[in-house]
This record gives sequence, structure tokens and C-alpha cells, in this order.
Amino acid sequence: IDLGAFAPYLAQRLKPQIAGQASLDAKLEWAREPAVLALDVASASIDALRIVDPQQSVRARERKDLAREAVAWKQLALGNLRLDAVARRLEVGTVALHDARVVVERARDGTLNLMHWPRVPARNASGDTATSAPGTPTAPAARAVAAPGPAASAPWQVSLDDVAVSGSQLSWRDEAVPGGAADGPVQLDIHAIRAKVNGLHWPLATAPAQVELSAQVADPAAQREQRRARGGSIDWKGSVVAQPLALRGALRIERFPLHALERYATGRLNASLQRGQLRWRGDVALRQQPGGLDARVAGDLLLADLHAFERDPTSHALLPDELIGWQALDVKGLKVALAPSKRPRIDIGEAVLSDFYSQLVLNADGRFNLRDVARGGAPAAPPGGFAVGPQIAPTREPAKPDAAAADARAPAAAAGEAAAAAPATPGNAASAAATEPAASGVPRAKLPVDIAVGGVQLVNGRIDYTDRLVTPNFSAALSEVNGRLGAFDSTSHEMATLELDGRIAGTGVLDVRGSLNPLADPLALDIGAKATDIELAPLSPYAGKYAGYAIERGKLSMDVHYDVQPDGRLEAKNHVILNQLTFGDPVDSPSATKLPVRLAVALLSDRHGVIDVNLPISGSINDPQFSVGGIILKVIVNLIVKVVTAPFSWLAGGGGEDLSYIAFEPGTATMADDADAAIGKVAKALQERPSLQMTVTGTADLAREGDAMRNAMLEQRLLAQQRNEALRSGAAASAAASVPPDERARLLRAVYRETDLPDKPRNFLGFAKDIPPAEMEALLKKHMRIDDDSARQLALQRGRAVRDALVAKGLPSERMFLANPKLHTAGEGGAAWSPRALMALAVK
Repeated sequence: IDLGAFAPYLAQRLKPQIAGQASLDAKLEWAREPAVLALDVASASIDALRIVDPQQSVRARERKDLAREAVAWKQLALGNLRLDAVARRLEVGTVALHDARVVVERARDGTLNLMHWPRVPARNASGDTATSAPGTPTAPAARAVAAPGPAASAPWQVSLDDVAVSGSQLSWRDEAVPGGAADGPVQLDIHAIRAKVNGLHWPLATAPAQVELSAQVADPAAQREQRRARGGSIDWKGSVVAQPLALRGALRIERFPLHALERYATGRLNASLQRGQLRWRGDVALRQQPGGLDARVAGDLLLADLHAFERDPTSHALLPDELIGWQALDVKGLKVALAPSKRPRIDIGEAVLSDFYSQLVLNADGRFNLRDVARGGAPAAPPGGFAVGPQIAPTREPAKPDAAAADARAPAAAAGEAAAAAPATPGNAASAAATEPAASGVPRAKLPVDIAVGGVQLVNGRIDYTDRLVTPNFSAALSEVNGRLGAFDSTSHEMATLELDGRIAGTGVLDVRGSLNPLADPLALDIGAKATDIELAPLSPYAGKYAGYAIERGKLSMDVHYDVQPDGRLEAKNHVILNQLTFGDPVDSPSATKLPVRLAVALLSDRHGVIDVNLPISGSINDPQFSVGGIILKVIVNLIVKVVTAPFSWLAGGGGEDLSYIAFEPGTATMADDADAAIGKVAKALQERPSLQMTVTGTADLAREGDAMRNAMLEQRLLAQQRNEALRSGAAASAAASVPPDERARLLRAVYRETDLPDKPRNFLGFAKDIPPAEMEALLKKHMRIDDDSARQLALQRGRAVRDALVAKGLPSERMFLANPKLHTAGEGGAAWSPRALMALAVK
């Protein structure tokens, strides 16, 4: 029978045009008493069927990738079919479908093409369907023809002995998926569909039906002529029970193109999966139970050749740089268990991530690119009732970033603060809830699933980091990342052993050892990491922004250890070694510190140009204000302040001894008894730091030291008198530093006699008469002239004395400078002032 003969009748109910041939060999039994309505079909078939949707036919002419027929097949054949309407039983011997083609489209308004096929009949005033053509029975007349027998109450019994599908294909086109207008629709070509079903019974099944299914999935990213050849395959072989639903079997998926469906998964992300293949080899078992679905999945999963790219958050255009990717994520021994009223569980024997890559970018606003991958807000479901992706609402209000605080922090701290201040989105709502328990007072939520992992292995990874917060931009790479994390379980606090190696910026070596459990709640870890031979020149943008100087050269090595206890207590040790850190030209940066960092570096460096410091930190990670980067920055700043404000205390080993001045005996240029030890310590410290220069400033106080200066001047007169007497007698000049007590009275009398004093006591003849030594000394001192010039000269002598003493200890004279002497005035420096020479340090 040519189906075209029925076109006028079908056109009243269906818009598509139907063509094909039908054949039937059947027997019908119908009687009222006793009630009988049965159909026996020995054979029936519909051959060369073509259902043409006029709208689709027009689109097919516009696009060559769409078939003109919505549904077509070579043959649909039935055999040994029996339908008993009274007994409500359908028995089908064989069903065979050959070379079928089905095209399903979803328009931008969310409606399927199949939904437009029926014609909606007009209604007359009585509410009945109006006739559309002469001779067509009305709906009431049609309703008058009813099947004999009792009212339908018993459920239908259906059995299918043998169903076979071969050589078929399904084409899916979706224009309602997010980004459809910009990126085009989602298109999926499933071809070479083959299926076999044996012994399917519903609702009562004496035995499970045996089902075999296989299909090929084209790769939409390949060239048109290669899409099917480069595609993947799906194979299923197992058993099915219709009611209650249960299935069990082996599922095998090879090279399934995940990118064909990526927009359904990334529709709420500013990212696009441009390529990815899935392989699954394992068993699947599902069973419908009164409380819900019981599911068991076990097998091996492979995600291969995966490459995801970021999209511009504003234009949604695809950016050229890859965001994340890997060659293979091989998950061995994957088991998933779902059961009613039980927590879901995932077990992984071992996961191996090979040749992975990730790009981390800190944007100019202080946000990581990964934080911008999730779009804000929940998208509305498209018209037609279809919703793409889970409808998840943000769980908290967006935090307000403190730009000023972020700019004042070091790069890591600024990045951490900016990331913590990011608005909540569906993509980060879960992590936000997990990282803010202390702020809200609510305990951190447990994982919704139990996870056990036998081990994770990383092979040949690379992470590229770019910081656009500084100018010029900073870039570095963590490459050759290899390592292993041992077994861990979300239900246990036992920690897994961590071993990780890599290279930093191509030159530095990274070595991480320790233990942690990334799924434990609360978090606990004990990790040590060493990074050696990291070139500092690439870090010059940071130095320019925060220190005010570019870096010419240098290397960095770090040895850190972090211990986080279950109660959130953190104890960390940071051993930092900077080798040959050399600053270059100054950089005009408003964020640069006002501290003399070049002087601090010179003070911290030893004679070999090495800075070796330890920076211990502690705190609680449960404190919402706690930031490891912020604490480290604070410790570094405090260290620099301590070094530059009390450099000589630092040189003395950080103790209470102040070596910034050398004490002198009052009124003299003679250093105090303990000065030689202080001079030795300063000289040794400067010998270890060849980049430092010393400036010595002698001081004196005329008001405080007047009497002492006169005493010193008198002592010098006495010593000079002693030397002159020795020279006149032909003896060697005395080199004594002080006058012998037994000679003092005689020398004093000689000096008094030779000194012309206007108020000397005289006898009646006018000659100076002898007076007691004390009176002589008083008269001599009375007429000794001291003023600012003599005090300044004394201060200058003190500065020279310190300089000469340092040179005598081995310091090169070219590193020693003598400053203009300084006179101390009353009230300056308080009562603690004492005769001294000041020392100051500077960088060459």
C-alpha cells in the first residue's frame, strides 16, 4: 500500500508529509458477546518511509549539514504480533528496524521540531472538534466506536521476544544551548546504531531481557569528511528488567568526544572545552527500589587529550590561551555506589594525571582567572521548559574587596585577599562556604559524598603563572612537575604521604615532601618544601612595585615547613636564602616602601653576598583574618624595620648591645676601657659586609665637658713639660700617656713658673711666690681658654680616633669617612648623653 494515498487524511492531523509503502498480513477478531477484540499479525512492514517537515526541508536547503527528512528508514518489520484488547495483552515476536534516520532539533525558544508536527484542530461552539473535510466523522461519532469488554482496570502486559535495530542514525541539533547565537548550535551525530533486545516483558518479568547496544559518535571538531572516522563508540551488553526498573551489564565507551556536549556542562562557565575524549570500560548496575535508585558502577575511566580555553567574561569570545589541559587522566578501579538513605561513595584505586598544563593569571584587579571562570547569577531556563545545567543560586552575598589593603600587600598576599573578596558565584559558592566557617560561626559543611583514593600520581606537569597586577607583567613557569600522593579517605584523618618534584622558571628546583589529607575535615597537613636556585631577575617587577628598585641579579632558595593541626593551629618555618641580591635603578612606584631596603639588604648580607634568615610564623587558619602571605609580609617588614633602625644591634647578633657609638673619657679623645671590644665587633661585622661604608661623627659638649677639657689640657701641658726636659738632658722623649705621681708636683710647678698669668700671687718685690699645688692648678685652669672651636676640635679628634682604630682592625680606609664634628647642646639627647663618637652605615 502506498502511504501517499492516506496523505489527505494525515494532513488533517500532521503537518509533515509522509511517503512510503506498507504491507500487512493479519487477522482481526471482534465480537460483543462474548467480548472479543484481538489482532493477529503474521507480518507487517513499512518500507522506504520518509517523513518530511516542510520547515526542516527549507532549513536543509540552507544548511548542507541537515537531512531533509525528519524521520526515514529503509524498513520497519513486525512478525508474530498478537494484540488482545480485552485481556490487555500485547505480544510481539519480532521487530526489525533497518537503516533508520531521525533528526531532532531544538529551536532557540526551547521547542522541539517534533512538537510542531500535530495540527491543533479548531473547536466549534459546543466544544467539539470541527470537521476539517467533508465526510470526516466528528469526534463524538468517533468516540461512539468503543472496544467491547469490561472497563479497563487491569494493567497491560507487554512482551517483546526479539527486537533488532541496524544501520541507524540520530542527528541532534540544539540552538537553545547557552552561547548558541555566538558559537552556533550543538550538533551531535550518532550513527551505526545497532541494538538487540531479547525477552523483554512488562510489567511482570520471568527473566531479565538481554540487551545489546552499539553506536558510533562523530567528532564535531574534525573536518566534515573525517568526523565519523575520528569519532568514538559506545557498546552495551547486559540485561534489563522493565518493572521495577533494573539493568546490569558491561559498558564500553571509546574515544567519546566530550567537546560535542561541552556547552551543556560549561554553559555557566566562562570557559570552553575545545577537545576531550572519554574512555570507559566497566560494569554498570541500576535497580529501582521503593526508597530511590540503587546504583553500582565499577571500571576504569580515561579522560584524554583534554584542552579547555577561557572566554572573555564580557564578550564571551574565546581567548587564545589555553586555561587547563592534559594528555591523560587515567582513573583505575573507579567505583561509585548510590543507595537510598545512604551517603554516596566513590572509591578510586589510583589516578594518574599525565602531561597536564594550567595557566594561572592574576589580573590587574587582583583576581585570579580561575575565579572568573564561573559566571555570576543563575541563568533562567530557556523557553519551552528546558533548563541547561543545574539551577544553583549563590549562597552568600558578594564580599567587598579592599583595594587599598590589597595594593599594600605583597603579590601573594594581595592575590589571596583579592581572591577571598571575589563575589560568590555558583562555581565558587561551595568553596566559599568551606572557607568561611569562622566568619559566620557555622561549622564547615562536610562533603556530600564519601571519597576514598588509593593514590594520585602526577607526571610531567606544567603551570604557567602571569601576574598583571605589576608593571611590567611578571611571568614564571612551574615545569617538570612529577610526584605522588598516597592513599587518603574523606572518612579518616589519616594523612597520605606527599612527594613532589619540579622546576621553577626553568632554573630553580622544587622538592616537596610531607603528608596531608586533602579531604579531611578539619584540614590537617605536615609538609616541607625546598626551592633552590630560583633566579631573582624575573622578579624585578615585584621589586620595583614594592621595594622601589629593580633587581639586576640574584638567586633565591627556600626551605619551608608547614604544620596544620586538626584544631586549625598553624606552625610554620620559613628559611630563606638570597644569594647575590643586587638592586638596579630606582623605580618610581607609589606602592613602594619608604624603608631603606638597599641598606637592609647590605646589613642582612654576609661577606659572600648571602642573606640567610629564618621567618617563623604561627596562627590559626580558622581566623577569617588569617593570611599566610600577610603574616610573612608582616614578618619581613618588621625584620627590615628592626635592621635599619638598629643596624649595629643587628650586627651585634640581635642582642641588647648598642654598637652605634664609641664612648670616650670626658674632655679627651681617649676611648673608654670597653671601646676596643666594641671596635673589634664592628670591624668584624663590616669585614663580613663589604658593600657597607662607615661614617664616623665625633661629638663634644662644651657645657658638660668644660672642666674635663681643662683637666685634659693641663695634663697635656704637664706631659709636654716632661718631654721637653728629657730632650734638653739628651735623653729620649718620654712616651708616657700620663704623668707619674711622684713627678706631678715638680712638673706642675715648672709649668706654673713658665706660664704668664696676670693674677699670680707675688711678694713685695714683685716676684711670683710659691703657692700650694692645688692653687697652682686652679690658676692654670682658670686661664685656659675653651670655646666652641676647642670643643669642635675635640670632637674631630674623637672621630679620627675611631676611624684610625677601625683601620687598625683591618678595614680599608676607603670605606671609612669622617663627618663634620657635632657639638652637643644642653637638653639634646637627654641626661643619657655621654662623650662619644657616632657611627653610621650606608651602602656603597
